[in-house]
Amino acid sequence: MLSKKELLTCRKCKVNKGEMITNKCAIASKFVSRLYLHCNECNSRRRRKYQKENRNGVRNIVNKYITNNKEKKRAWNMVARELKSEKIVKPEKCHECNEIKLLHGHHKDYSKPLDVKWLCAKCHKHEHKHMKGQ
Repeated sequence: MLSKKELLTCRKCKVNKGEMITNKCAIASKFVSRLYLHCNECNSRRRRKYQKENRNGVRNIVNKYITNNKEKKRAWNMVARELKSEKIVKPEKCHECNEIKLLHGHHKDYSKPLDVKWLCAKCHKHEHKHMKGQ
């Protein structure tokens, strides 16, 4: 098992960031792989580089997802259009925790595209876990 200092040191830039590494699943595991221990900045650079080098592959994955989830895409586009035209307004606070954070629009039912619950990332993740449990 790696020490906490090793877990907080980025494998790529070798700097102790004093922050948790992005892959929390690897850290939680007994069998921590040093392969995934990168700081957020290095991980972002790695993802951007991968997407640039594999543009067609990434585009194919996105297109396949959109093809398989047309109703979701339609709902997302409708909300984006309504926000842009200011027919609906995104609130400042999360619907669940009431904190001022960056909000995600959550659709409980994609057949009702403008019925959106505005949640912070933490509450949105919790909402999806709760939905899968039902």
